[in-house]
Amino acid sequence: MQNKIASSVSFIFHPLLMPLIGIITIFKSGTYISVVDPRLMNITLLIVFLLTIVLPLSITPFYFYTRLIRKIEMKSSRERLVPYFLTFVFFYAAHVIIKKLPLNYFFSVYMFAAAISVLIVLVISYFWKISTHMVGIGGFVGLTISLSLRMSANLLGILIIAIIIAGIIGYSRLKLSSHNPSQVYSGFGLGFFTTTFFCLFF
Repeated sequence: MQNKIASSVSFIFHPLLMPLIGIITIFKSGTYISVVDPRLMNITLLIVFLLTIVLPLSITPFYFYTRLIRKIEMKSSRERLVPYFLTFVFFYAAHVIIKKLPLNYFFSVYMFAAAISVLIVLVISYFWKISTHMVGIGGFVGLTISLSLRMSANLLGILIIAIIIAGIIGYSRLKLSSHNPSQVYSGFGLGFFTTTFFCLFF
């Protein structure tokens, strides 16, 4: 039963969902940068949804067909290299497109931070396995803190929930034996510090 719950948590909080959740959080932050035309908001969300979720997942059958990966969990770090590279390309494309939209720079900076996080994971994965689930939630926690500090957003409730969820995700990854503690902690740290650095200083 615990393994089933852990698997459900890993599925619900898949790392590919985090950029979209982050963009939604910015739009709903109540700050001046969130005041945009509803049509522009919908276009932005659609772009992020397609480039960070739909397109990366749609290539999955190709990975199996070419035997780049053997299981959807991609337990071998080397299996993750091509999927991570293409995910980086899609994330960076989202950054470039959003940068051209009449939005505050913070939106594109956040997507750039997400893309760089994937790129760093790609490099690390050549030598070592790291938890991308924790990179994703760590990045979201970093975004929440950055929004609060830089845009004076009142996101304390969301921050507390995000930290609790991070703990649940970390426990789930350990329970499933998908990662060891160092891979979980380093994943969170990578996502958190990368996102916080770019969102606070760029």
